[in-house]
Amino acid sequence: MQQSCLAKHFQQFALLSPQDLHFLESLDVKPESWPRNANIWREGSDASHFYVLNSGWAYSSRILQDGSRQILDIFVPGDIIGLRDLACRQRLNAAHTVTEVELCAFPQHHLRALFQNSSALGQLFFSLAAQGQALMAERIINLGRRSARQRVAHVLAELSTRLEESTAENVQRDVVPLSQTLLADLLGLSAVHINRTIRGLREDRLIDLQYQSITLLDVVGLKEISGFNPAYLRQEFVPHLPDATNNAVAIDKPALSFRSADTSG
Repeated sequence: MQQSCLAKHFQQFALLSPQDLHFLESLDVKPESWPRNANIWREGSDASHFYVLNSGWAYSSRILQDGSRQILDIFVPGDIIGLRDLACRQRLNAAHTVTEVELCAFPQHHLRALFQNSSALGQLFFSLAAQGQALMAERIINLGRRSARQRVAHVLAELSTRLEESTAENVQRDVVPLSQTLLADLLGLSAVHINRTIRGLREDRLIDLQYQSITLLDVVGLKEISGFNPAYLRQEFVPHLPDATNNAVAIDKPALSFRSADTSG
């Protein structure tokens, strides 16, 4: 039997008990295929679901009053999409596919069931949300304090690390299917500036270019240029609460065993 979308994602970070695996499988939905450049949701639409990105790439963005675009998140295979909107009635930004993708859509009430049935899974879910905050904090540093060359090198090193740790199937770990326009809007650079920066990295044989994608040739070199430290992507997930049995659950659940983080780079 195919593994649950949620279980596959959570097992990147923790050893799940048989009971928790069974519960996640009970929530599972059939993956749906989406074409490239499709709207997953629009800004202001109802925030009724969150998604697991089973395969493919996606991003979230906000269009400003002057028509310019800021890309907020790049989603790689295995990521959960839509966590930031779970406390809101409406979407705070838009989300789009980059490539063809496969998505598992979960209604918000599945989260309530998750929290009620397993405090360990609830802790893990909030830990993943905290990791998203850490990623966003690093993005602010990238935009505010690094040169254009360092910004591009850093985000490519970050994406390479996330791809290495993804549990999704058939992931190309040395190819980033992002156009220069997408990278410019992610990193706050002009079209001319991003083109010049990408060309320089290519001339240094750190990357190669294909249509609408970048091949990573020297990830170590990209990390050296940008001073990349993967610690913000490899946090140690430590349970802070005892895994008390919920009254609505008929069986006792063992505590969730969390994987140790590897910050060796």
